[in-house]
Amino acid sequence: MNRRGAQDTCGDLKQFQGKESPQSQCNGIAYNSKEHSWRRPPLSRSKCSTPSSMGASSWQHSTPITHAYHHSNSTEDGVPWRSGSRNTTFSHSSSYDGGKLGSSQQSFLEADLSPIASHTSSCGAQENTNVDILGCGYNGSPLTHSSPYNTPGPQDAKPKSSKSPSCHSSYNSTSSLYRSDGLPKSFSSRSSSSWVCPADVEQAVLEHFGKKYEFKPPAEGWTLPDAGLLFKDDLWTSNIFQKLKRELNEVKSQLNDFSLDEWHRHTRFMNKAGDIIRRLRDEVDPEFPTQAWCKFYENVSSTSLVPKIAIDNSVLNTIHLCEAPGAFITSLNHFLTLRHPNIIWKWLATTLNPYYEGNPLSIMINDDRFILQTLEHWTFGEDNTGDLMNVNNMKHLLRAAADMGPVALVTADGSIDCQDDPGEQESVVAALHYCEAVTALHALAPGGSFLLKMFTMYEQPTICLMYLLCCAFTTVVVNKPATSKEGNSEVYVCCMGYHGSYTLQPWLKVLTKHFSPEPSSKAMFPKKSIPRHFVEQLHACASIFKKYQSDVIQNNIDTYRDRHMNRSYVKQLRRAIADEFFNRYQMRKINPKHEIIGKRTVQHSPYLNKDSKTEDVSFNERLKKKEVEPLIKLYHLEEELAQLEISWPFEEDVNWLCFSNCVTGFKLTLGKPVKTVNSSKFCQGNILNIRNRVKAAAQEFNLLKTPVTESNKPLIPQWVKNKFPKQSWAEFKIINYKEQLWDSMEGSKNEDYEKNAFIDIMELKSSMLVWLCLLTYVATTDGMLYPKESETREVVSLDGIWKFKWDKNHEGFSDIWFSKELQNWTSMPVPSSFNDIPVSSSLRDHVGWVWYQRSFYAPTTWLKHNLRVFIRLGSVHYAANVWLKGELVTSHRGGALPFQGEVTQSVNYGGENIVTVAANNTLSQHTIPQGTVLHTNNTNRYPLDYTKYSIVPDYFNYAGIHRPVVLYTVPQTFIDDIIVHTDINDTTGVVHYTVSYNVGEYGVVDPACHVELLDHQGVMVSNGTGLVGTLYIPEANFWWPRLTHSRPGYLYTLKISLIDNDELLDVYRLCIGLRTLQWNSTTLLLNKRPIYLAGFGKHEDANLRGKGLDNVLLVRDYNLMTWLGANSFRTSHYPYAEETLLMADQEGFMVIDESPACSLDGFDVILLEEHKAMLQEMVLRDKNHPSVIMWSLANEPRTDKPEAEDYFRTILEFTRGLDNSRPITFVTSQGVHIDKAVQYMDIICVNRYRAWYSDPGRLDLISYQVERELTNWHDRFKKPVLVTEYGAGAISGMHVLPAVMWTEDYLMLTLKQHFPVFDKLRGEGFLLGEMIWNFADFQTPQEVIRPVRCVKGLFTRERQPKMAAHLTRWRYWSLAANMTGIALPADLMFIGVP
Repeated sequence: MNRRGAQDTCGDLKQFQGKESPQSQCNGIAYNSKEHSWRRPPLSRSKCSTPSSMGASSWQHSTPITHAYHHSNSTEDGVPWRSGSRNTTFSHSSSYDGGKLGSSQQSFLEADLSPIASHTSSCGAQENTNVDILGCGYNGSPLTHSSPYNTPGPQDAKPKSSKSPSCHSSYNSTSSLYRSDGLPKSFSSRSSSSWVCPADVEQAVLEHFGKKYEFKPPAEGWTLPDAGLLFKDDLWTSNIFQKLKRELNEVKSQLNDFSLDEWHRHTRFMNKAGDIIRRLRDEVDPEFPTQAWCKFYENVSSTSLVPKIAIDNSVLNTIHLCEAPGAFITSLNHFLTLRHPNIIWKWLATTLNPYYEGNPLSIMINDDRFILQTLEHWTFGEDNTGDLMNVNNMKHLLRAAADMGPVALVTADGSIDCQDDPGEQESVVAALHYCEAVTALHALAPGGSFLLKMFTMYEQPTICLMYLLCCAFTTVVVNKPATSKEGNSEVYVCCMGYHGSYTLQPWLKVLTKHFSPEPSSKAMFPKKSIPRHFVEQLHACASIFKKYQSDVIQNNIDTYRDRHMNRSYVKQLRRAIADEFFNRYQMRKINPKHEIIGKRTVQHSPYLNKDSKTEDVSFNERLKKKEVEPLIKLYHLEEELAQLEISWPFEEDVNWLCFSNCVTGFKLTLGKPVKTVNSSKFCQGNILNIRNRVKAAAQEFNLLKTPVTESNKPLIPQWVKNKFPKQSWAEFKIINYKEQLWDSMEGSKNEDYEKNAFIDIMELKSSMLVWLCLLTYVATTDGMLYPKESETREVVSLDGIWKFKWDKNHEGFSDIWFSKELQNWTSMPVPSSFNDIPVSSSLRDHVGWVWYQRSFYAPTTWLKHNLRVFIRLGSVHYAANVWLKGELVTSHRGGALPFQGEVTQSVNYGGENIVTVAANNTLSQHTIPQGTVLHTNNTNRYPLDYTKYSIVPDYFNYAGIHRPVVLYTVPQTFIDDIIVHTDINDTTGVVHYTVSYNVGEYGVVDPACHVELLDHQGVMVSNGTGLVGTLYIPEANFWWPRLTHSRPGYLYTLKISLIDNDELLDVYRLCIGLRTLQWNSTTLLLNKRPIYLAGFGKHEDANLRGKGLDNVLLVRDYNLMTWLGANSFRTSHYPYAEETLLMADQEGFMVIDESPACSLDGFDVILLEEHKAMLQEMVLRDKNHPSVIMWSLANEPRTDKPEAEDYFRTILEFTRGLDNSRPITFVTSQGVHIDKAVQYMDIICVNRYRAWYSDPGRLDLISYQVERELTNWHDRFKKPVLVTEYGAGAISGMHVLPAVMWTEDYLMLTLKQHFPVFDKLRGEGFLLGEMIWNFADFQTPQEVIRPVRCVKGLFTRERQPKMAAHLTRWRYWSLAANMTGIALPADLMFIGVP
């Protein structure tokens, strides 16, 4: 992962992303320090003596190390070095004495460092700044390159012309060059009119290379608090650190209104290190001559990041986090080639995957020129995103690194875009820094080094993280390289001498639990546990770098306003600093054969995705643009689009990739589903950004959230309303550009215009780019239409008896079962769950992998007619891989939705093909539904290594291939998805449709689309042309639910045909129903009439079959629901088979479509993404079913927890973006006053078991409690209320008089107690319906609270009625008769009715 969209926006007008461009930072020359010199003798040879090593520290360091300092006028090599802060005094103490400040564990943060401001230095000077703690006897100190900490060697050679000015022991005794405040006499920090050049350029050069600070532990070392105290205390702040933050932000805020163009020209000129990159390219010509390259070279040359033991053993293994584009790696290679040419170096890197299109460009470097050539060294994690803040990806990295051997160095150069809130940059990147550090602590071998890019150090997470690093490493140095932009907050924390992960095991275990992209809600360490002497040093360090940055920014401002500044001095200083860089680090070329991929490969590779420069505006102007009305935002985006200037990077109009033979070593990698295309190698990044912002701006119209009203109609262009359905309005600007493109093409007289237009697209011209972006969007929208035969399509079922093998020894993958025929297999029917078919309890309760296999023959006619072939699986629980002839063709996660893969190139036409499916039903806290895997160490109760599995929901974890497996063929150009929205205008039906198509290698790119609407007798009632359009049906038959109309479930057939020059390409028929949905605070309206739901929750569950689809059972269930007089059901607790919904459409049943999120808990980002993926698949699959009247996000989640509020608000908004035509809900079991998330839902759905789970046996309380609670729900939230579960358990045939729990009598009385309350609340107008739990008994895990299974059903598991089924039948038919006047069935039994 490389979250480097904004290395540091602090000090750069607050809105640039701070990438490695000289125009993106604030630079200046106004930093000088007081004149004072210190010298430290080398460490003893037994600890750190490396007389000939370059940049190496000893791995034999003991902890702690006490360093002695001696006051002197110069360092050993005669080069003076400077403190990083001007108002700083130093004592003459030769070593640290922790007793001067009290106990080493005394909390100085508790007092917020309030004593600091009044300390008197040992030199007798009274200071009034917080930095005055430097005079209190602690031994933290700034360093320069000549500090004896740096082992002598070529990289530390003194500058050829360096001189040492005189220096005295008293701070107030300054040399002739410095004022009493420690700044050069020639320096004016505020008045540009008096700005003159410092007299000593050499001194300014040395100061520029001397911005370092080393932390010094006390003699007894720093100690971490007990691991049990981590993340227990509430978040805290420190006033004195916050004061530094405010002061810095006040300086930066002066930049908010500056003109960017002029400001960037000024800061580029004022950049002291501005000549280094140019000279580096001219004189050294490294592989990646960037600022990052230079910054790493400085760090590795001036500190001991390469451990001595690695140098001695000539073996170095490194890991590079957030590394794109690869500058640190190439810089390290250059360093090792020059300094340690015999070392054997292995490296592994990770970054945000530039090939994963879900990664936004704003958080990653999209330059893949180096990555593409070194892919074998890169790992992008378990989900293939490269997101390091995913703990599974971190673990995946550690596993990959295990093959290298001990890791001696970890680098982390990540950042996150904070341009919208630059004042909070530190907080924005805190979670990333935490994840980088924890990864390093896991990965490093004892004695290893860690280089971490950080920014300011004012917030609690950073304070704690710095303390953690200081406790974990022998030496910690904070360094700002000379080539780091002066006006930003960027520093590098160089940590050396790692104590080893084995010393941190208790802490690492806790730290890993809090590994997340979101900052923890608790503080890492208690405030009182961080010792005073550490806080003093950290505050001094933060103050030094804050002072330096503030002065640079202020001087840039002053000189920006002063047009008479001495430009010749700035040029002279730039040349001198470049000379110093080359002399100090002895920069020279290396032999090209030692380069990793070769500079020519890097430098001359076309960079297709390089974004063009966009409009330069000030920070305040950008904020104003964000606050305008949505329509104005779209106009701004239109202007921004028009300004794009992008060129095609190749010499030819088309760049061909040619292969003479099949590509060897090709590997298909599957990862996290892409929900929004945020980056792509096939579309320019700025265009994708504009497209997504257009969509977001249009959503602000609320067009995707509420029905169209008179108030918002004027906001939409008339041509959009006439031509496009509602779901397309969000992109009407993009569509508008596409329309302009076609208009211009049609109006051209040039017969070659179509070819030229294609070239224009390849050249990325403005409006064409948006069209290209739109095509990218359409191509990634996979609607997964239900497989149907037609004139152009064929469907072949692979259902039947498959070979089956239980992988109980976990050997299927290692023995590559997918590439050969299974051995020692048994038979297994597909579709079905495997659990109840064998007679083995071990297999019934198995958690893990199972394997399926069968063969089929593909006819040669498929090849002859150039058809495309797909394999589609309706559902496999939970994770699945599918191979054809040993080649992986598709994978999926989630056990209730279909997935497919194209196998056109894999099929053996005219011969036998073997398909293999591996399925795994393991559930975890990050699957949906959730489960637990417990490895118990209690050997008193369990054998060693015994593992316990459980599922969170209260239904059995059936597994296997649950729904049909088919092969289906389509033409080269085929209909990929259809989106339908219907409306009613009096007696006229309205159908808005959108068709997308997929084009194969030999397909027709621009087919015509013909649309016909047929009634149930096959008679065409309307037709149209075009991929997007509207059909009108006079005197239409609308879709009505059962028992509300004489013709319920009326369906039309929408016939879509793709045609090319009268040749039929593809045909697909979609059954649709004409109906509308509207809702308000009390009612759900279907076709503008209020509806009342009478139904139940169900399960896909049956004897032997488990959750396997059984058409016999399916039809039986619908017959029973019809017999009951029900009109609705909920797909509890997962999306049901498509066949179920097709029958619901036909039979007129209303369906609440529910996601698999049952009993959800632990609302973290990983779970959120999994939840989103499943909701997206569900909505895309079921969007066109008229029977689906509501989306249910979850069943009984733990919404009493505070974190559930943001989680479900996010999920709701995400689902609303997918479909705004239906109400959205989740089913709650929480109380009315403690549920944190139900407030955002359109309808309140409640599960409640009065006289069962609460007040068991007290039937007399049901009416009172139900009425009060349902009324409270409506009174508080002003929304319709639906009872989605109520009832009681009843063992079939058990009767007791008087009734007791578990008897059929008790269930009947429970239901009867509810009916009068429901009637009363229905009369009050806010009760939407009643749904009994459950339709039929179903299997559950073995529990003491249930007799074999859940027995709350109206029917037994064998679909035979209990007495309550007859009572419910009377209830539901009576409701229908009262509301619609329908006649009651003649055989209605009035059992139990008073």
